[in-house]
Amino acid sequence: MSELTAEAIGKIEDLAQGAQNVRIFTEDGEGEAFAAPFAAVPAGISLVSLKDYLDPAPAARALFEEPDSFSEYVNRFRNHRTMLGVEPRRMRFRACIDYHSSSEEAETCAHFAELELVKSPELKSWQQAFHRWVDQMALAEWLEDHAHEVSSHSASEILTIARELEATRNVDFSSVQRESDGGWNVSYKETTTGKAGDLDVPSRIAVQVSLFAGGELVEIECLLRWKLHGGSVGFMIRPLRLEEALREAVSRIRDSIAEKTGLFVHAGDIFSGLLEGNAERSLAVPL
Repeated sequence: MSELTAEAIGKIEDLAQGAQNVRIFTEDGEGEAFAAPFAAVPAGISLVSLKDYLDPAPAARALFEEPDSFSEYVNRFRNHRTMLGVEPRRMRFRACIDYHSSSEEAETCAHFAELELVKSPELKSWQQAFHRWVDQMALAEWLEDHAHEVSSHSASEILTIARELEATRNVDFSSVQRESDGGWNVSYKETTTGKAGDLDVPSRIAVQVSLFAGGELVEIECLLRWKLHGGSVGFMIRPLRLEEALREAVSRIRDSIAEKTGLFVHAGDIFSGLLEGNAERSLAVPL
């Protein structure tokens, strides 16, 4: 093989980006496969493999937690064989930089990038409170600590509700009635004096938090449920459309990645079995 100049190698690299595997047949009909990319060099017109002149493709599995980092990495290493996929239920995006080519023989499929969406600390905190029955004191403490995340009421309104809940710690609750504004009026009597009173509690609150770390704020509407038992009242916060909100957020991230990379993001696990076979070559990328 004759020596190639740096300028010639650069031109060959540009021309070889879209090259395909070829098979050269000799006079006896036997064929020998040449793996792309390759170039035809003058002075005898010989086929020269560019394998020795091109940087080797990395065998790695890069892991990310933020969509922008994932997109930047894909753009840095992408080529005409790069494929993207998303598994919405698992909230996971994957990219195979060196996916199968259009030739009959499969390529290595050894370079992957993976984006595992991480729920924000704020959402995780609210999810710990969802669907749990608590007394009025526990609800009051929760509202005080998270008043800044309630978007349906001002902070002062939430703190007022919390103080009213705290003031009913030594009472016997007797009945609950629906008010015209949709809230609840809970009647009670003080255990020591027998004095009657009322506690007004909204039936709904809206919470505004980011669903994923570093993501945009999303409003989640919640129902505030109650139950009476032996003179005590219990409350439960139940979110509405949370799973749908998560799916919509994943869909928006999918659109953003497609726009930033210029690649279609396939829905489903299109790399089944490939990542497992390359697990030992994983590479953790610092964020």
